[in-house]
Amino acid sequence: MSDDQDIHISEASSLIVVAPEIRKKQTTWNPNAYSMEVEDKPPEAQLDYKLLMTKRSNKSSFLASAYVFPGGHVDLEDFRLDNWLNFYARFNLLPYIEKLCHRNQQLDRPRILTNPLILGNNQLDNYLKPDIALRLTAIRETFEETGVLIAFNGEFISDYRFELGQGNFYTNEYLVNRNCEYIEELSKRPEMKTWREEIKKDANKFYQFCVHFDLVPNIFLLHEWWNWQTPITLGHKLFDTILYVTFLPKKLSSTVDNSEVSKIEWLKPEEMLKEHLEKKAFIAPPQIYELSRLANFQDYASLMDFTLKREKYGIERWSYQITAGWSDGALLALPGDEMYIEEGNELPVPESSNVTLSDLRTKANRMNRIELKVPVGISYCRNVKMPHGQVSPITFDNSKSKL
Repeated sequence: MSDDQDIHISEASSLIVVAPEIRKKQTTWNPNAYSMEVEDKPPEAQLDYKLLMTKRSNKSSFLASAYVFPGGHVDLEDFRLDNWLNFYARFNLLPYIEKLCHRNQQLDRPRILTNPLILGNNQLDNYLKPDIALRLTAIRETFEETGVLIAFNGEFISDYRFELGQGNFYTNEYLVNRNCEYIEELSKRPEMKTWREEIKKDANKFYQFCVHFDLVPNIFLLHEWWNWQTPITLGHKLFDTILYVTFLPKKLSSTVDNSEVSKIEWLKPEEMLKEHLEKKAFIAPPQIYELSRLANFQDYASLMDFTLKREKYGIERWSYQITAGWSDGALLALPGDEMYIEEGNELPVPESSNVTLSDLRTKANRMNRIELKVPVGISYCRNVKMPHGQVSPITFDNSKSKL
């Protein structure tokens, strides 16, 4: 990455919300079943989970009408040390917050987690740690945009602390479902619409909302996934976005905000990719990449197993470069690929309109790329090792899809 001093970058936090398609009687985390190597399964196999996807308004100044994971701008209010630490202290959760901040053992952390731009030159000790604040951003923004709230009823807190002490909240299905039912009923109250509108105007209202309803934003259920930055070549609006993953016991009710979001859908990764290839929907490269990664996992439990175990290996910030003009599609080059160009340098120009993506692949020594052949499919090619224990995206062939 190049020096960011002369580039205006907004920071954002987004959430991949996973819910089972058909609720099974028991879904537990079995650490012994975990494997860092995930089989490259065919995309036509049926997945038993869906993801919460939002369609941005056609009036948005950035990625208008695109399908994205819910989330948005980081606000300084998310870093308010006095508000949030005192709030979590009320429920005796500070020891668990300390553990959360040390959950990741990685030494080399991306800038958004060590020195966020939004804090400027201010002393970090005067603000909430980014590990907490960025999770609060993701929860707040998801609630604003969709009405889906990742929070815990304060009345259940003693049981919740016990499960946190055991190291895994997901195993207590009774507690998870009981809380989910409460949140679902709360979301149907008429005043929720007003609260969401107020929070959108003033991020501090989210803190007031949580205090008013005795709700604890469930930052402990958000797990680091990856960090993406918009390439300079794509325009004047650049975003440094951290991605988290969370798991719900069922799909929660959602409603659009009629401002930033025009449509909300629960979709399987392959369904979203198919819509994109058939030009029925638009998704940006980071979403293409992550949806193709998630498609490795055929069931809700295996995705949860992987996410919980992998998190300790950390994340890094990636950007990407797109080159079009090849005879059969476009190429998306990622860090480690020999065609990936550092920011500020000129992009490669096709030597000839007759050059195919296959020709480029044959000549390449180092590959970490996605080949976009609309409307045929999305192919991922690599011969470099995925960092931080992550899995590679899998190829999606629209012609063979059985959706």
